[in-house]
Amino acid sequence: ARLATWLSGSASPGIRRLLSQRLREAGRGGGLLAALSLGDRSGLAAEVREAFRRLGIAHLLAVSGLHVGLVAALTFTAVRRSAVRVSALAEAVDVRVWACVGAAVAALGYAVLAGWGVPVRRATIFVLVSLVALGLRRGVAPAHAVSAGVLCIAVFDPSATFELGPQLSFVATGALLWDSGAPGAGWRRSLRVSATVIAATAPVLAVHGVGSTPMGLLANLVAVPWTGVVLLPASLIAAGLAVLEPSPPVDWLLSVCSWVGQVSLEGVVAGAEWLPSRSANRVGWPGVTLATGIAFASVRARRTGVRVLLAALVSSFAALVPAPAIGPEPPRIVALDVGRGDAILVEGRESAILVDGGWGIAGGADLGRSIVLPALRVLGVERLDVVVATHADLDHSGGLSSVLEGFPVGELWLPAGRRDEFVDLVGVAASRGVPVREQAARAESTRVGDLDVEVLWPPANGYGRGRNDSSLVLRIEAEGTRILLTGDIGEAVERALLASRIDLRADVLKLPHHGSRASSTLSFLEAVGAEVALLSAPCSTRSRLPTREVFERAQRVGLPVWWTGRDGAVSVQMRETRVRRAVWGWQSDPNCRPPASRPALHRTCTPGSSRPGRACR
Repeated sequence: ARLATWLSGSASPGIRRLLSQRLREAGRGGGLLAALSLGDRSGLAAEVREAFRRLGIAHLLAVSGLHVGLVAALTFTAVRRSAVRVSALAEAVDVRVWACVGAAVAALGYAVLAGWGVPVRRATIFVLVSLVALGLRRGVAPAHAVSAGVLCIAVFDPSATFELGPQLSFVATGALLWDSGAPGAGWRRSLRVSATVIAATAPVLAVHGVGSTPMGLLANLVAVPWTGVVLLPASLIAAGLAVLEPSPPVDWLLSVCSWVGQVSLEGVVAGAEWLPSRSANRVGWPGVTLATGIAFASVRARRTGVRVLLAALVSSFAALVPAPAIGPEPPRIVALDVGRGDAILVEGRESAILVDGGWGIAGGADLGRSIVLPALRVLGVERLDVVVATHADLDHSGGLSSVLEGFPVGELWLPAGRRDEFVDLVGVAASRGVPVREQAARAESTRVGDLDVEVLWPPANGYGRGRNDSSLVLRIEAEGTRILLTGDIGEAVERALLASRIDLRADVLKLPHHGSRASSTLSFLEAVGAEVALLSAPCSTRSRLPTREVFERAQRVGLPVWWTGRDGAVSVQMRETRVRRAVWGWQSDPNCRPPASRPALHRTCTPGSSRPGRACR
């Protein structure tokens, strides 16, 4: 598994990228061919991916068992028939064994080229186990082969089991293996399989706030056969042709395959336009339990009609059940719990700004995809007017690529003079048509919907002390409440801001640099004069942050600290009401303490209390 992972990392920026580019250059459908054959979705516009999701057929874009199995089956057949035609070879060796070896090599090679994602790994292990059993002339139950794949992934990459994609892959495969009743034939079989997958995955989607649609039953009835018989073979053929030197016959065949992809894209987009664009709600655990019960009954129903009816009911569940109330209502500030990193949503009544997106790295953990995007959907955000990358450290900007790819975004803001540090992020923005603007300190504020945004740092002529001290510092105001967002600036920048005599006053302060002792100086905290401080850092004995000194300084100025590692995601009310300031923590851990002794900053009180040294629980 480690060898394959290493090889896939080497192939992705090389062969895979070149093949994807060749496919995209073949025509308008080339992006879909690259997505299906190589797992590269960068050629698909956001509205196209959204159309697949709304129709309930987004799973067809993932390279999985169908792809790997088709490659293995074609290779097995080709090797076996070729060997049989050579009579001397057929008498000297076991043709079946050599066909299995050839199919295994082809499946593994294709899986590596396709990116070695979790569904690909599961499918590859399933295929390899089946080929070993076939070569040894022994039977193996499909459930055992699938279990082997799940076990290997859980042991060698346990973090993958917490991501939506692998969860859907495991649940759907398990449901198909657990199917009861006569499978039927033809369109009845396709309808039954679609109902099984939709019913089984609906509770998982509801937990993540993604949702599904009853239209997926009909869409899959058309899309699955079309993909398996026409589109996927065309994609694999196109990927094979992309390896060859350009020539008139090769280019003509590629254009034909691209036309198939283009027709498919146009059909998906046209079908999605007929559907209402209602977002799904993340339901509470009682609702998830009920949805799971309906899904269980659907998967175990022997009659196809009953199964389809229950699948349609559970697939509508997340859209029909009201979302749980998440206080406060906009305008509000939400500091998401992304460990050591920042992801802060400032939402007005008409607009929304996301400042940083948590940790993310290509081919690794991506909190932008696994935490930030689901949180935005749960909060009911439909569009981000501005996405801000305060600086290029991966715990701040790494997750923003997934946000740009998966959410409508108006503009991307970067610190002035630092654009070269955001090459990948700028590339994603360009591919999605999102304007990129470099921001520096200026006297006038910028109006973003009903939010006033002031850029206080860095200076227009740049600042040469590195990434952290070049962080964008913003003050955002809505309905009389101001929040000061400080990125990872340190003591030197705090002194510079104080020396400039800029008005730093704010009601809410995001403590700089995750509570580092070299930031949040006493004079800076006094100048800001905030009522509430937000601190984004994990609760871990191995982490150096936050530090005890920062909590002590906050205590000296009577500033209550809300810490995501202890309090979970933190939401702050921005509008004026009967109580001055209301703060919510979504998942508190009373056993979490900063290093050394715990300052007396976190006691039970009435929501909205602004008494020094106290915070609402």
